[in-house]
Amino acid sequence: MTRQIKIRDLLARKGDPLELEPLTGDAGLDRVIPNPEASSPGLVLAGFTARFVGDRLHVLGETEISYLNSLAPERRRAALETFFSFDLPGVVVTKGQDPPPELLELARGKGVAVIRTRLKTAEFFRRLRPFLDAVFAAATTVHGSLADVFGVGLLFTGRSGIGKSECVLDLVERGHRLVADDVVHITRHGNDILMGRGHELSHHFMEIRGVGLIDIKGLFGVRAVRQQKRIEVVVQLEDWDANREYDRTGLDTRETVLLDVHLPLVTVPLNPGKNLTVICEVVSMNHLLRYGGVDSAKAFNERLIRTMRERTEVEEYLEEDYETCPGGRASRARCATRTGNRTSRLSPASTSPCCSTSSSTATCRRSKPPSGPRRRAPARSARPPHEHRALPRRRPAHPRASRRRLGPAAGCGVHRPRG
Repeated sequence: MTRQIKIRDLLARKGDPLELEPLTGDAGLDRVIPNPEASSPGLVLAGFTARFVGDRLHVLGETEISYLNSLAPERRRAALETFFSFDLPGVVVTKGQDPPPELLELARGKGVAVIRTRLKTAEFFRRLRPFLDAVFAAATTVHGSLADVFGVGLLFTGRSGIGKSECVLDLVERGHRLVADDVVHITRHGNDILMGRGHELSHHFMEIRGVGLIDIKGLFGVRAVRQQKRIEVVVQLEDWDANREYDRTGLDTRETVLLDVHLPLVTVPLNPGKNLTVICEVVSMNHLLRYGGVDSAKAFNERLIRTMRERTEVEEYLEEDYETCPGGRASRARCATRTGNRTSRLSPASTSPCCSTSSSTATCRRSKPPSGPRRRAPARSARPPHEHRALPRRRPAHPRASRRRLGPAAGCGVHRPRG
C-alpha cells in the first residue's frame, strides 16, 4: 500500500512542531512528496548534476544560503535555474534565514513551495524523519485480534467465529490488555518491526456473539487497553483435526511472513475443554524465555542426547573390559588353555564357554563336566598354604620340666643321676 502526502498536509500536521512558515503563498502547496527521504542539494548548486535526485524534499541550510549569497547575481541565477530545472516537491530553508530573491522568483515560476523554519538543520532532519517514515511505511490490514500479554504482542488469527475475541476477552479479565479486535492495522517500521493498532472507529470495542458490542475501556478501565503494540508472535487458532500431525516438542519452529517480516507462528488446535487462555499466557512466557536465550525444547533434547551418549559409553567400556577371570592374566591363560580358546581378546559375544563378562562382575566358569558320577575332591585344610610345612620341635623351657614329664626311665640325656 503506497502512501503519499502533500505539502499542504505537512503544514497542517507538522506546522507547529516543525515551526514551518510558507514563503511563496499557496504556490506549490498541492505538490506531492513521493519519497520519505529529505536531503540537501549539495553540488547541484555548483553545476554538478550527475548524481542529483530531484524527487525529494530539499533542505537549504546555512552553508547553501551562504554559498548562494557569495556568488555574483548572474552565476547565482544560473545555479538556481539549474536547481529548479528538476521536478522538486518542495524546498525548506532552515535557521530562519532569508533566501535570495532569485530563489523565491524562480520557485513561484515553477510552482514549487518554499517553506522556512526556525529550527537548525540537524534538528529539522531529526524531527522530520520519523514523521515521513510513519507516512511512507508499508502497511496492511488483517482480520484478527491483538493483545498485550506479559509485554508480548500476540496476534490471534483464524476463521470467523472460532473464538478470537472470546480468548482476548478472557485475557483482559486476567489482567492483560487489548490493542485491537476484529480489524488490526499493521505498519512496518525499519526492517523488522511490525506495529499493530485498531481502527479509528472501532477502537477498543469488541463484538461478542450473543452479547453484542462491548466497550473494553468502559468495562475494565484504562489499564485494560493500549493504543498500539509491537507484534511479536502470531497465534493461529484452528479446529481440531484428528488426522493432522501437530507439533508436540517445539523443536520445529514455524514462521509466517507479514510485510516481509518473519514472525514465529504457534498453531493451537481447539477442542472442547481446552484452557486456551492459559495456553496463550504460556506462549507469551515461552517467547520471553527464548528471547532471553533459554529454549526449553532444545534444552530437553540436549539432556536426552547426553544421557543416551553416557549410557552408550558405559556399554562400550564394559564390552572392552578384559579382566574376566579373578586370577588375573595367568588364570585367564589357563582358562583359555582348558577350553581351547587361545585368543588374546575376549568379549561378551565370544562363543568360548570359559570366560564371560557381565555388566557388573567378572566371573570365570569351567567347561561342561563329563557325564557320569562326579568324583569328590579331597578336603583341604583351612590353614593357609604357608602353614602346611613341618614346624621344628619345641625344646622344653627347663630340664626339671622335662624330667617330670619323661621320668628317669626315659633315658633322657639331659638329666643324669648323681654318682
